[in-house]
Amino acid sequence: MRFTFSVMKTALALVLLSLLTIKSEGSNILVLLPLPLYSHTNTFMPVFKELAIRGHNVTMVSPYPQKDSIPNWTEVIINGTAAEEKLGSAVKQMVGLNRYRFFSFIARVLSELMEVTFQEETLQNLIKAEDLQFDLVIIEPFVSEPLVAFGHKLNVPVVNIYPLAPSPWVSYLTGGEVSFSLMPNIRTEYTNQMTFLERLDNTLINLIELVTNYFYYIPRQEALMKKYMVYPGSDRLPDLLTMLQDISLTLLDYHMSVGYVEPLQPNQIPVGGLTLRTDGQLPKDLQDIMDESKSGVIYISFGSFLGSNQVPEEWLVALLEAMAKLDQTVLFKWNMDIPKKPKNVIVRKWYPQSSVLTHPNLRLFVTHSGLHSITEATYFGIPLVCMPFFTDQLYNSKFVQQAGYGLIVREENRTSENIYWAINTVLNDPRFKEKALERSKIVKDRPQTALESAVYWIEYVLRHKGAKHLKPARAQFNIYQALSIDVAACFLVVISLSLLIVYKSIRIVCCAICSRAPKVKKD
Repeated sequence: MRFTFSVMKTALALVLLSLLTIKSEGSNILVLLPLPLYSHTNTFMPVFKELAIRGHNVTMVSPYPQKDSIPNWTEVIINGTAAEEKLGSAVKQMVGLNRYRFFSFIARVLSELMEVTFQEETLQNLIKAEDLQFDLVIIEPFVSEPLVAFGHKLNVPVVNIYPLAPSPWVSYLTGGEVSFSLMPNIRTEYTNQMTFLERLDNTLINLIELVTNYFYYIPRQEALMKKYMVYPGSDRLPDLLTMLQDISLTLLDYHMSVGYVEPLQPNQIPVGGLTLRTDGQLPKDLQDIMDESKSGVIYISFGSFLGSNQVPEEWLVALLEAMAKLDQTVLFKWNMDIPKKPKNVIVRKWYPQSSVLTHPNLRLFVTHSGLHSITEATYFGIPLVCMPFFTDQLYNSKFVQQAGYGLIVREENRTSENIYWAINTVLNDPRFKEKALERSKIVKDRPQTALESAVYWIEYVLRHKGAKHLKPARAQFNIYQALSIDVAACFLVVISLSLLIVYKSIRIVCCAICSRAPKVKKD
């Protein structure tokens, strides 16, 4: 049975690949997102669907089949089971991980995930397939750098999607500004108003990120590329870093309305807010629950990654004890039943988050502070209590707190008393709601929607055959040039030589003066 399934899957993949070579009026776009990262894939899914609706032929390679039929859409489904198991284990280890160790840890994890994914039969069929005709490749180099080689294989431009705010490494690859002191690293808790010691630490974190990626992560991923990206012509592959720096366009899941202002280049397009939906409806039973909640509703969600296996049990107990003290109805998204939950808490494995956030009776959102949750809550003007766990979540929480529409309950302070205090404070102080509504107006005031902007710039790259003119020359610099280490070294040498010359000159003059001085006779 296992053999039969494997043969059928391979045969189906080959049939699909043959269909991809049929050219039609729209452009043929290959979207390569084979890793089991649902939130990353789901973020940009509206863009891919909109491209198909506009007449482009989109081929989606991912572990996530679509429920609805989409015109001009071809799916190549990857079996992500093995990679998903590794990812689940890694997420558990990331909770509470020291930020100085984060970069080496995530580099190792992502390399392992990429290797497992490369071994998947359907992806290998795609790599080896000949006579494919595509006009553009879309990948996510944040986790699958070696797939940039498809741009070389097909001789077409590559567009990068990035699921976070700009980091020093992404800025370096795209030719952007790498500022150590002005831009807080998304792995820190700093704001854009750092003290001297915070700027010092931020500089260290940024250097660790750059050095780890340049000297450790990229070499590992390049080794995987050479091992698994084998096709006619792969012996002429440029090095991985060169191909990454040659990417035409980077779409950032970021917008200044829910983050600090960043100096972006023309090839870095902010499209934060792609997941926002305003047309969703609540199921009848949930609509009734929220309508009838006289004291209002509190919504709790820790996103798609975090669940009972990753969150310490004592935190869950403290959270439930705090909820029991409240008059509000609590909607709690959790991946398993909780037998001894308070009467006012309703636990479900899934809630239509956007629809919940739009309900007039919703008063507060308790969140892990993932970027999408923060963006959605901000758009709808909902105050927040932030309980960050890892990656960029503390960074996002600090922005919310600085902007004045939420509070943070830090990892080391998650007692029932502290959680209750934070929730009660945000509920009863009208300033939090006022600030949330102010920020909501900023989020909504854009010349284009995030979706319109993303689709426009992808089609721009297609129209201008890679749009090489968008990329700064700095995108081709090595890391020493990008950080001006060579310039600093030159100044250091010149200053050192100047000081040496001055020192030698003073010694010569002093010696000359001493030699001409009259000698004093001793009695």
